[in-house]
Amino acid sequence: MSNRVDFYQGECKALAIPAGRCEVFVEGMPRAFLEVVEIVRAGQPEFGSALLRYNPAAYDQAQNNTIEQAERIAAIGKRLEICQLVDAGIGEVKIEPQWVFVGLVEETQTRLGAGEQVLEITVKDFAARLDRVTVGGRRITTAGGASTFNNGLEAVFNEDGQPNASKEQVQHDGRSYTVFAGEGQEAKYWSVAEVLIYLLSEYLPFGQLQVPPAAYLEAFTSEKAADELDIEGKSVLDALGNCCEQAELNFCFRPRQQEPGPDEKIVFYQPGEGPSVELNLQYAGEQLSISRTNVCELESEKQNESAESEVIETIDVKTPIIATHYEVGNRVITSPDSKDILGVRRDNRSIFWIDRVRMDFEKQCTDLRILRKSRVQ
Repeated sequence: MSNRVDFYQGECKALAIPAGRCEVFVEGMPRAFLEVVEIVRAGQPEFGSALLRYNPAAYDQAQNNTIEQAERIAAIGKRLEICQLVDAGIGEVKIEPQWVFVGLVEETQTRLGAGEQVLEITVKDFAARLDRVTVGGRRITTAGGASTFNNGLEAVFNEDGQPNASKEQVQHDGRSYTVFAGEGQEAKYWSVAEVLIYLLSEYLPFGQLQVPPAAYLEAFTSEKAADELDIEGKSVLDALGNCCEQAELNFCFRPRQQEPGPDEKIVFYQPGEGPSVELNLQYAGEQLSISRTNVCELESEKQNESAESEVIETIDVKTPIIATHYEVGNRVITSPDSKDILGVRRDNRSIFWIDRVRMDFEKQCTDLRILRKSRVQ
C-alpha cells in the first residue's frame, strides 16, 4: 500500500470543456458547426496551419447553419481563432480562452453528393501573408534625417562585402529602424538583427504582427554582422529565412494571449535552446501513471551527418492525448526515473528538439517530430 499521489502541472488549470475539444471563432463569433481536425505547429519551411470540417450534427435551423451558410461565414480571408476554454478562477469560476491557433482562411473544399456534404477549411498562420509580399528596392536616408524609398536600387545588404547601412536610424510610419545609407553618406555593416527588423518594419503595416524589440534581437543574435545578402525579388518570408540561416536561427508564428494588440507574434528561436519538455515512458511492470508516461509510440531513423544537413536522427513520437503545450524549438529531455527511449541521457554530445507538432483531434493524440544533431565542438 502506498500513500503516493501523482501530481502534474496540467491539473492546475481546470478545463471548462473536455481536453480533446477546442472552440472555434470566426471574426470573433463562436461557430459550433466547425470542428477542428488537426493543428500543425512548425517553423520554416512548413509553418503553422489548421484543418477544420463542417459538422452537420451541429446544424442550427434557427441560425440557418447549412453547409452553404458555413462556407460563406468561413470564407477565404476571414480571421479564424481556435482556443481552449479554461477555468482560471481561484475560488470562483472564471472562464478564459487559451488561444491554441490563430490565422486566416486560405482554402475551402466542398463536396456535395447523395448522403454526403463535406466542407473542409484550411487556415494558415501569418507566414502565408508574408509569403505573398515581395521584397524590392531600398529605403535610403536623405538629408535632415529623413528617408525615401528607391525602387531602382536592389535590396542587397552589405553588397560586395561593403557596408551600406545607415549610421543612424530613421523614423518611418511610427517606427524607428536602420535603413540603407544614401549615396555619399557614411555607412556601417548591417547586423542580422537589423536586417530582420528592416524587413518586418518596411514591408509590414504597423500593428499587424508583434515583433521582438531590436535590442532583444541584437542580444539574441550576439550582434552578429550579416554576410552579403541579396533578397531582391524574394518573398518577405523567404528573405527572413535567408537572414536567419546566417545566425543559425529559425522562426515561427504563435497566437498572442494578451489583449489588445495583434493576434499573432513572430518568435525567433535556436533549435534545442528553448524551454525543456519531458518525454517519458515507464519501465515494464510498473503501474501506469499519467504523470510519468506521455509516449505511446516511437519511430526513429538515423543517418550520417552531411554537408546538406547536420541532423543525424529523426524521431517520430506519438503522445496518448491532445497536448497543446508543445512548441517548436523546445528542447527534449527525459526524467531520470524514465526509460531513456530517445537516448538523451546516453548522448551528451547531441541536442534534441521538437521540429514539428501535429495535434490530431480525430485520433485524440499528438504527433511530434524530434530532430537530433551533434553539438558544435
